[in-house]
Amino acid sequence: MKHVNILWTGGWDSTFRLCQLSRMDGVEVQPVYFYKEGVSDRTNWKKEIQAQDTLLPLLRQKEATKACILNPIRLTEKDLPQSKNFDQAFEKWKSSPLMPGQLHFLGKLPLLFPKLEYCIEGPTLKRRQQGFKLGKTQVFLEEHGFRFHFRPDGYADMDASQADPELKLLWGGFTFPILGITEMAMVPIIRGWGYEGLFKHTWTCDYDGEELCGVCHNCETKWASGLKNFFPPSAIRNHEIKAYLEKLEKPKSSPFAVDFAEPGITQRFMDYVHHGYHVVDVANVLTLPYALQPIIARVQSNHNAELQRYFDRLVADWDAKKGQVG
Repeated sequence: MKHVNILWTGGWDSTFRLCQLSRMDGVEVQPVYFYKEGVSDRTNWKKEIQAQDTLLPLLRQKEATKACILNPIRLTEKDLPQSKNFDQAFEKWKSSPLMPGQLHFLGKLPLLFPKLEYCIEGPTLKRRQQGFKLGKTQVFLEEHGFRFHFRPDGYADMDASQADPELKLLWGGFTFPILGITEMAMVPIIRGWGYEGLFKHTWTCDYDGEELCGVCHNCETKWASGLKNFFPPSAIRNHEIKAYLEKLEKPKSSPFAVDFAEPGITQRFMDYVHHGYHVVDVANVLTLPYALQPIIARVQSNHNAELQRYFDRLVADWDAKKGQVG
């Protein structure tokens, strides 16, 4: 029986690959998941685990499932092997804008799970509309000696023999099974399987709200790839309100836009969504001179109250008008 290790987050891309593998005879699949507790900029790990726990029984029950899908192995930083060479390589390359910070941890997983499948998809719709044929990660790796040979199903065989040695250490333990597939191309395949209902349980959001937020980077990427119909109504609403506010912030588009200081009203709305539809402070008044603290606190409180009423009204109006903003 063929054994496959896959980095599975419970998100769209890795779940697509898990579904592919599930339909194969003679395959044993080991899902692997890494998470960092207490990391303020990545609060969605509980939602990802919840998605995994929902998805796996549903997938196992599918009539087309032939593979043996093992229970996920979930790891934290303490479970990772120590590698001084790996740490030094990451330190050298971490300043690159195309080097994901999480690779410092994820890149060690293949030391435990050889040929770990890393489910990076092909270029998003937005990137293709900008004239690019390849995704950013592929471009970055090819610029440093990696070569990819694509199979008809989108699996990318990677040749790292001429790659930069440090990058080979960081990236070379992975395989890339869907690098040649775009998210838009996945949609008809998913529909052909009849798995649309299953994919509604994936978690693609950067945050841990009750539903997908529709405004974070991951949600925006999925939206740009033509996946609007896989979002709940609240995420669609948030996305469209964000787009409306972005237009307000453009120079001279509206006198209302100048009433809002940095960070802009769009960012304030995103923060509002991510804090459970509640406007939060943007300035720590305790860092100001003592005499100014009560004055600035009062100004900030009044401004927050105005924003709260404004955002609440936008949300209520969108819900009442079934999709119209402004």
